[in-house]
Amino acid sequence: MNVTRARLLPFALLLMIFTFLVSIPIYAQYAGGEGTESDPWKITSVEQLQSIADNPDAHFILIADINASSTADWNDGLGFEPIGDFWGTRFSGSLNGNGFSITGLTIKLENQNYVGLFGVVQNGGLKNIILNDVEINGRNNTGGLAGSLVDGSVLNSAVSGTITGNDYTGGLIGSMDQSTVQQSYTNASISGETQVGGLAGLSYISDIYSSYSHSVINGQSYVGGLVGVVTSFGYDSDDESSVMYGTYAAGPVNGDEYTGGLIGEVEWIVLTKSAQSSEESNSDSNSVLTSYWDIEMSGQAGAVSNDMRWEGFRIDTSGASTSAMYQQSTYEGWDFDEVWAISEGESYPWLQKLGMPVSNELEPHHADLPRSVELHQNYPNPFNPVTVIEYQLPVSSDVTLEVFDLTGRRVAVLVDELRPAGQNRISFNASGLSSGVYLYRLSAGELIRTRKMILVK
Repeated sequence: MNVTRARLLPFALLLMIFTFLVSIPIYAQYAGGEGTESDPWKITSVEQLQSIADNPDAHFILIADINASSTADWNDGLGFEPIGDFWGTRFSGSLNGNGFSITGLTIKLENQNYVGLFGVVQNGGLKNIILNDVEINGRNNTGGLAGSLVDGSVLNSAVSGTITGNDYTGGLIGSMDQSTVQQSYTNASISGETQVGGLAGLSYISDIYSSYSHSVINGQSYVGGLVGVVTSFGYDSDDESSVMYGTYAAGPVNGDEYTGGLIGEVEWIVLTKSAQSSEESNSDSNSVLTSYWDIEMSGQAGAVSNDMRWEGFRIDTSGASTSAMYQQSTYEGWDFDEVWAISEGESYPWLQKLGMPVSNELEPHHADLPRSVELHQNYPNPFNPVTVIEYQLPVSSDVTLEVFDLTGRRVAVLVDELRPAGQNRISFNASGLSSGVYLYRLSAGELIRTRKMILVK
């Protein structure tokens, strides 16, 4: 009897240990909370961020900035695994970034669809999330925050870095389906093939309010400063529509066909400058209301591609020059008391809750002016074929900005005029040049600054 008990003792101990382990509360993998809306699980590390996938219907909140640079070495170099899967369990909970940043997130899944911090969000909410310096590569449905957003929402969020995909590629969301984006922006380099946009590749019966893009956008077809394609085509109900209200785009937009300053292609849409509130604009018609794009920066003369299929639709919106985009008076009906802010004559508008994006900031110096003439490195670099060149002036100056090849031959004059003090930027389209190294030279008064850039086709 004693021998039998002795033999059973190790098994009893193992059973007790197993029972103890499985009884440990699930919140032990997080920094606190219970996963409810009123008491969300708390996230303080990138490992805890990844473990959100274990509880896709729960609620989470960041309570610290997260350095995600280690994800570059995860999974044999493939990086972070997107949270939520189209074919498996989709994320239906919520993540509140709480104003903290996630920096250096890396995802390299070029052969996988539905790629982003979240792969697929359905009936879920993302808010107050700041993604800095991401490197996200996917196939179809690729975005900074989510590859696909279905019956979901994004609020007060921002993305910077590099995002690359094939079809349905966007700075925030790859594709939106009956979803909403509010008070969010991107400041990234975004590349794809078809349906590529600064905020979303595809917006299907979805709404975008008070948001903008400063992103550099490259694609082949259906490429827009904000959205590649906006549509409600094929939906049976007359009660649903796609609405964009109080939005703007201020980055280079490059595509081979169906390319526009705001949208690459539209289906069943009305573009208007009518000053309506977001509530009033939510009607049976698809609408883009009080929205703008920078004609000079985007290189696009129209809000939407000039496809003749849309002759039957009313399009009365217009773009603006960079200097006009720096004026509050340009933005009809916008709320500059609680939503937007602007440095009059010096910057594009920015969202008060998110602050001025890095590329929009001026160096501090007496009324926030730079101390000296500065010529910044172009971005992206290398580029194909559009890039952005920024420079700063301590006082208004007569400026010449030229581009030369390595033989010294001048191939382009980008600026030759009096420019205001502060930050200035210009888009350079090198579609007529061959691959190679080029020099760009800034002359301001007696000062000259020169940098190199690389064109790769």
